Amino acid sequence: MAVIMEQLQSSLEFQLGCRRMTRIGLWGSSTGGSPWSVHLDGYQKLRKMTIDHEDWIYSIGFTVEDFGGLLDSSQHHGGYGGQSNGQISEIEFDRDEEITGIHGTVGVTTGRFHGYTVISSLCFTTNKKNIGPYGNETGDSFSVPWDVGSFDGFYGRAGFYLDGLGCYLKATM
Repeated sequence: MAVIMEQLQSSLEFQLGCRRMTRIGLWGSSTGGSPWSVHLDGYQKLRKMTIDHEDWIYSIGFTVEDFGGLLDSSQHHGGYGGQSNGQISEIEFDRDEEITGIHGTVGVTTGRFHGYTVISSLCFTTNKKNIGPYGNETGDSFSVPWDVGSFDGFYGRAGFYLDGLGCYLKATM
């Protein structure tokens, strides 16, 4: 029985090792808003992002395609105060396109809801093009590239705005 348990444990560790991931970031606030996560399963592809932006990023949403071609849109993360009076941008990705890097800025809100640390701008790099900027490029910058095939999703914190953003990347053993 012990030998069987060891073999099962070894098999499980191998399977999990093939699917491990790591988190990079969290840029912005680690305490504002509520946590959220969009993790791509091995058979899913990110097909679209929707960003509500003006002087900073109000919200971000994702549309994922599964193996069978069905599209599933997530709720928008952020924007709990309603849509901004800014711009809503939709970024569509080709089937063979994937994100290979992110850069942006972290700033502090002004006006009615002043003093919050939020994501103030976002840009993305794919294996085909550069996308953005969205928002206002003010504040402290961040920038991280990665290899094709590494992107595995996003996580962050959001309330009235996109307070914080990080990425999931596939880890290898």
